[in-house]
Amino acid sequence: MGSTNVADTVYVNTMEDIRYWANRMKETDVVPEMEIFSLGMFTSVQKLVDEGLLPDDPTKRHYNYALGFDGALPADIEILAALKSRLPAAASFGVLHEGFDGFAFLAGAVALGAESIRVGFEDGAWLSPGVPALTNTEPVKKAVELLDILGCEPMTPSEAGKHLGVRRL
Repeated sequence: MGSTNVADTVYVNTMEDIRYWANRMKETDVVPEMEIFSLGMFTSVQKLVDEGLLPDDPTKRHYNYALGFDGALPADIEILAALKSRLPAAASFGVLHEGFDGFAFLAGAVALGAESIRVGFEDGAWLSPGVPALTNTEPVKKAVELLDILGCEPMTPSEAGKHLGVRRL
């Protein structure tokens, strides 16, 4: 929902570009997933809601907090709690933890109410600090075990789509 530092560069996402994609999602009836890298990006979300490009109903948009990128907000549970405090009532959120090296942060995210967590080689290839995953399915299986320990059950793709209001998978 805006630009952010990533390592030694800047990921540029102008309001013009954001408006274009918000309009495309509206035209095609796609549930918007808004990538949030900082608290200031909530301003962009509200601006697009006010402009009618994002649904006014917060249950019809999904927030995804992108944490842990070099140069951006770290994957820290206190930061996630601050981000969650800005979330409109009834809105869903998830996390991605760039370069994760274990599941502690993801456990905290689930405890705070995250409805989605990302795991796998795109985000980090670790099962625990210093223990690399050998396949992409290993962190997924560990995430399912984590959810079981926390008393949560993972959704199937079909269940997740229905829950998030995705009209086709």
